[in-house]
Order: sequence, then structure tokens, then C-alpha cells
Amino acid sequence: MNQFLHLIETSSETESLTPPPPVTPPPEKPPPEKPKYTLKPLKPLPPIKTTPPPTPPKLVPPPSVATPPPPPPPLPPPPPLPDFLNQFLQEEWFQNMYPDPVCIPASLSLTEFCALLLEFLKRCGMNQKQSVLKAIITLHTHNSLNNTHTITHSLLDTLHTCLQGDMSDLEQHFAMELLNFLVCVNPHSFDITVEILLLLADKQLRLQGVAVCMLQALGVGNAHQWLLPQLESWIPEAQKHTDPQSCLRESAHRWLNSWTEKYKIYKSAGRKSAVVSKVISPSEVLRYFCWVQQEAQVRPRDRNDTVRQDTQHYRWKAVHRLGETNSMTRIRELRGPCFPPLTSRSPLVPGFTRLLSLPLPRVTGSSFPFALEVQCLKQAPRQRYFLLERSYVQT
Repeated sequence: MNQFLHLIETSSETESLTPPPPVTPPPEKPPPEKPKYTLKPLKPLPPIKTTPPPTPPKLVPPPSVATPPPPPPPLPPPPPLPDFLNQFLQEEWFQNMYPDPVCIPASLSLTEFCALLLEFLKRCGMNQKQSVLKAIITLHTHNSLNNTHTITHSLLDTLHTCLQGDMSDLEQHFAMELLNFLVCVNPHSFDITVEILLLLADKQLRLQGVAVCMLQALGVGNAHQWLLPQLESWIPEAQKHTDPQSCLRESAHRWLNSWTEKYKIYKSAGRKSAVVSKVISPSEVLRYFCWVQQEAQVRPRDRNDTVRQDTQHYRWKAVHRLGETNSMTRIRELRGPCFPPLTSRSPLVPGFTRLLSLPLPRVTGSSFPFALEVQCLKQAPRQRYFLLERSYVQT
């Protein structure tokens, strides 16, 4: 502590002995030079934006009494329907086919509409099938449809699906009406005849009476007597199959084909040219079969004093004259007065010649005259002899 004080005291004594040097003020700094301003080129002014004048506010009209909206423009009238459709517009099946009449095209033809009806007939219910079939019959009757082949095959497909063993009365009535229409449209159809034979053979369908009536309408009589035994022989074989109707239909098809060939041979027998018409009606074949079956039956023995011809008249054989060997032994009753025989010794007229020679042409009597002409050879000769079984006594 004392040392520190001593140091302080010595410093003060020295300072008091030497005067302090004069203090020179620091040199004054020159004032800073003002910066020189240089003129820079002015930037171009941006383009002046012109704003459009503000749109005046729309004047809101004062509220007025509400007016009803204008009515919509009337719709264009629908295209006119074909004339043949006007009779079916109120039918239930027609409304099912066309719920909106506007959808019916104006260019719908009669043939196209008939094809639509045939397709609708396959898928509609039994309560509508009768009405649709009636419409098809009406169109065919009044408009003479030309697509008979298409109608026949389409209706046959519908008939195949309808024929069942447990058919109701309504289904039986529909099948009968359908088959009647098919027979009227195409009576010479091979397939329709096969279906009639199927109805006659299958007892479970309960339509044998209808089949017999249709065959009678086609000109085939006694079908129940001659055709039914032949058709019943197919039943045992058909029952072995899962689908008896298809088996019966095939059997009827083969049988009708075979008898058609036999009928062609029979028709061409005895002709110079064996040219047979290509169009052979199935009803002709059935009539020929019934005739063959009838001729094959055992007949009672004929009398020996009759003249007959073989029943197979297409075989060109000689006529059988039965009883000729016993003709001289028959005792005939003399009719009228009896005169004595003339003798050469005692003529009744004396001096009369015994021989007359007159200029007359020679005539040869023939019991069976037949002109050998070309046209006659093509046709069977007319009956010129007596047949006992075809004769009767007029009382």
C-alpha cells in the first residue's frame, strides 16, 4: 500500500517539473466532395391503360303480375301406320309386341309383320296363342301371303313344341286349329302328312279322330281300317327311345318315302316312256296303300261262269275266261215255239238257193275291241267286260 502511494506521488512530481508540450490540434479533414450527379436516360413510360367506361346498372323493371309460360310447341304427328295393322291395335298381344305405337316403322311390310307374328307365337303364352294364330289366318285369308313355305315350317316347329302327352283342352284345341290351317295352306306338304300320321299313331295325344277327319278331307277313306294297323306296329319300337314322338316321326317319314317310290313304279307301269310327274301328292300315296291293303284281303271264290280281269290291272296279261270249259255242258231252256229242223232233203221252199253271196265286207267280231294307238297305250283301257263283284241288280 505504501508502495502504491509512493508511485503515485512520484508521478505527480515529475509532471510538475516539465511543462507539457504544446498540443497541436489534429489536421482538419477536408470536407468530403459532393458526388457529381450524372443524368441517366429516362425510361420510356408504360402504355396508358384505358379502362372501358363502367356499364350502367340494369334497370330492374318493377314487379308485374306473373304471366303463364307459353305452351310448348305441338309435337309432330306420328307417321301413319300400315292399313293391315289397324285391325289389331286393340288386341292384347299387339300391345305386348308394340307397347309404344310410335316405335312401329312406317315401312313395315306385310311379310315382315307375318314373320314377327310367327316368332311371337313361339314364345307367347297359351292364352295368347289362339289370338295370334287367328291374326295369321286373317292375314293369309285377306292378303294372300306368298311366303307359304316359311309359314308352314314355322308353324310346324310350333306344333312340335305343343304336342305333349298331357295336353290340356285348350292346348288340344290350339293344336287342332293349327293343323287345320296347315292343311288348308299346303295340303300337298310331305311334312304335314307325316304329322297327321303321327297323330293317328300316338294314342296318348288323343287326336286320332282329328287325324282321321283330316285324311278324309284329303281324299283318303278308310284310314282307320287300313292305315292304323300299319302305324300301330311302330309303337313298340318307339317306346324304347327317350323321345317316342321323334322316333314315330322318323318311322312315318321313312315309310311314306318307301311307298312313294312304290307308287311311282306302279304309275309308270304299262307306259312306253316311264316319265312320271315329279309332283306326287302324299294323299295319292296313302290312297294307293289303302287300295293295296284292300286288294290283299282274302275274297270268296268267284263263280265259274264269269269273266274277270286280274285285280292288278297294271300288269298287262290276258283276260281270264272262267267257265269256258263247262259252257257246252250247260242245259239251256228254249224260249218261244219249237220248229222242226231244216234238212237238205226236204226244203220248205222248193227251188230256193242254199247259199247267198252278198257283196259285204268281212266283219270279225271281238268281245274285247282295242285300238292299237299311241295315245291309247298311255292310258288304261276302259272296262269292256263283266265283273261280278262290281255288279248289282237294279230293283
